Amino acid sequence: MRCWRAAGLLLGLLAPAAYAQFSLYQVSGNADLPVGSLFSFPTAYPNMPEAVTFLLGNTTNQAQTLALLSVSGVGFSLTGAAAPVTLQAGGSVQFTVTFQGTVLGTVATSYSGSLDATGVSLTLTATVAAALTYEVQLPSGGASPLGRAAVNFGSVQVGSSATVNFLAVNSTSTQLTVDPISLAPGDFALVGASPTGTSLDPQASASFSIEFSPTAAGARSAVLSIGSLQFTLTGTGAAASQFSLFQVSGNAELPAGTQFGFGSVDPNQPDAVTFCLLNTTSQTQTVTVLTVSGAGFSIDAAAPMSVKAGASVQFTVTFEGAITGPYSGSLDVAGIVVALTANVAAGLTYEVQLLSGTNALGAAAVNFGSVQVGSNRAVGFLAVNLTTAALTVDPISVAAGDFALVGGSPSGTSLSPQASASFSIEFSPTAAGTRTAVLSIGSRQFTLTGSGVSPPLPTPELSVTLGEAQSAQQGSVAVSFDAPAEIGGSGTMTLSFEAQLAGELDPGIVFAAGGQTASFTFKKGDTAASFGGAGSAAFQTGTTAGTLILSAQIGSAVSQQNVTIAPAAIGVAAVTGTRQTAGVSVNVTGFDNTRSAGMLSFTFYDSAGNVILPGAIGYDSTAAFSNYFAGSGDGGQFALSAYFPVNGNPSQVGGFTVQLVNSAGTATTARTSF
Repeated sequence: MRCWRAAGLLLGLLAPAAYAQFSLYQVSGNADLPVGSLFSFPTAYPNMPEAVTFLLGNTTNQAQTLALLSVSGVGFSLTGAAAPVTLQAGGSVQFTVTFQGTVLGTVATSYSGSLDATGVSLTLTATVAAALTYEVQLPSGGASPLGRAAVNFGSVQVGSSATVNFLAVNSTSTQLTVDPISLAPGDFALVGASPTGTSLDPQASASFSIEFSPTAAGARSAVLSIGSLQFTLTGTGAAASQFSLFQVSGNAELPAGTQFGFGSVDPNQPDAVTFCLLNTTSQTQTVTVLTVSGAGFSIDAAAPMSVKAGASVQFTVTFEGAITGPYSGSLDVAGIVVALTANVAAGLTYEVQLLSGTNALGAAAVNFGSVQVGSNRAVGFLAVNLTTAALTVDPISVAAGDFALVGGSPSGTSLSPQASASFSIEFSPTAAGTRTAVLSIGSRQFTLTGSGVSPPLPTPELSVTLGEAQSAQQGSVAVSFDAPAEIGGSGTMTLSFEAQLAGELDPGIVFAAGGQTASFTFKKGDTAASFGGAGSAAFQTGTTAGTLILSAQIGSAVSQQNVTIAPAAIGVAAVTGTRQTAGVSVNVTGFDNTRSAGMLSFTFYDSAGNVILPGAIGYDSTAAFSNYFAGSGDGGQFALSAYFPVNGNPSQVGGFTVQLVNSAGTATTARTSF
């Protein structure tokens, strides 16, 4: 019986933990080793992770649901799978349980936990030795404990080198000595002094550096030995490039190394860096590779592209992450590889609410658009907590100016996970043109911009007052608005003329104040313009047939009205007669707006009113008038003087009339006495 019991015990230790439908195994290389009810991790170093991969298999001939899969206990975590999951008959699922712990006190510290799955319960144990922790310093500024994962030095050109820093950290409460640190000769080497044998007080640390200098292109590796521990170092030797890569920083271009860190970035807040790729050869080269990889990283350019000898091309790499934690990626350009890192800090996301949707605040300015001076426009913003912890809204402020916070500010408000708080900023331009301000949220600053637009000028409406549309008249013109003016300003009234016969000028067509333009002004709220305090401007119609064009202009708005002056019979302004010793003189002043005067007829009367023979005396003055008007600068105005000798006593001539003919008709003067 005892032998049977021992055999039964032996079988129990070797058989897999099989409960109901599932069996549990440890994955070791290409083998799956049965796991009992207890699993012990290898002795771990402080803060250095130890990971074990397990496999849970469905041992039945039908699909089964794994409803439970979890680990418990301080320092233990599970990745790679989650319940519920359905496993087909004979199917399996792999997952990894990782242990990472610290030393409590001065001696090794034990930990325990549990792996629980549907029908499976496994006790987990681990021990952390009272030893130093060895870490690699990351470009982002943090540090990561050395473990099974290789330390990657990235891609380095043959003939160049890249250095990575390491730390020996005493996280225990007792004094410890740094283990022997060594590297086999090759492409990786310790540089500077090694802290081997250094005694470290509790919480103290010592640093050392390793340089990667590839001697050939391709993958290169080495083993870093620290005491009994061994860690893998890797890197890639890159063939010499025809290009050099620089980071653009303001007006400077800094050589880009093998690593670039964006540092700490807020959730959903894009951070961008510009690089410059320089062709260092004497001929045109083609960039065949230009890519970025890694979650959250993007680039604004793509290959292929040609770069002339000695020329350069710029491109921008942007990082934006939503989930807090570290990020890594890679920039690969023309054989130059740069490792990219970033860390999204636990913080609020700040967004602007636009008509096109909601956008995260970033480097791009928030544009409020065009707003009329004296008016305003408000834009809404949100503080959003996309994390899993309560966070407080940072102080929010806008410098005094054309932009201002309106309503309550959520500064200092505690936001639960997935909660948000809103605030608004109002743009009230005080002047026309581009206006800007800075929105400060905590230590971050965002640009606000908008355009101030002057209020629209009123549209002029022109009205003309003129008794008769004839020559030698005076009228007036006024300007009114269809609505009160929103802004004060001025305008111009113009009087121009188009003669019926091309080329005819008339200096008599002017405003009463002189000239052919008249300025007017208006104030905000006015419904009509003012001409130097008057409500209208007087103008003269001149003495030439044609079209008067009156136009009022305010800005680009124009109102126009035409007045047609038709051809008319000669207008007589004054008639006088004078007796002389041997005859009489007749004087007539007037205007001919057709400038076509021709036949004249003079009739004389005795003191009794009888026509003196021979009656009407005619004279063709067409040539004389034509010559006169051709050389006159007075429009259609003229002055006529005629002398008639008298046989006998001139005193017997009592009066006369004159008849004047032009192309529009005949004009006869009233009887005029001497």
